[in-house]
Amino acid sequence: MRPDLPFELPILVRFRDMDAMGHVNNSVYFTYLETARQEYWFALCGTRDVASFNFIIMKAECTYKSPATIGETVLVRSGITRIGNSSFTWEYHLSDHASGRVIALGTTEQVCYDYALRRPMRMPTDLRDRIAAFESGLRAARL
Repeated sequence: MRPDLPFELPILVRFRDMDAMGHVNNSVYFTYLETARQEYWFALCGTRDVASFNFIIMKAECTYKSPATIGETVLVRSGITRIGNSSFTWEYHLSDHASGRVIALGTTEQVCYDYALRRPMRMPTDLRDRIAAFESGLRAARL
């Protein structure tokens, strides 16, 4: 996992994210990953239409490094780091926005999916090209 992933999304830790131990509950991190994935995809596709989601989640993992607490802003960096024939990998690096302290690392494996036929499909070539151009543009904007 690396902090140089191109897409960034700050998420303010809310009271509802907390558990009885005083830190963000482990399950909430998957919501943070989902929120970053959603915003990345909307930016990639240029629409906020959920019909643009032509994939399903096959696997999700999160490794917790340090607790996040209320009032902190979690900076979620994400990017697509592997593209196969029909599946692709998203990586996530979560850190405290103010200090840079690493909070968690995550990955999700997606499979391109035809919802009408209810089966996996090959990743469209134009989608591969859009992802490459999108991430390249994000990296260039950071320089």
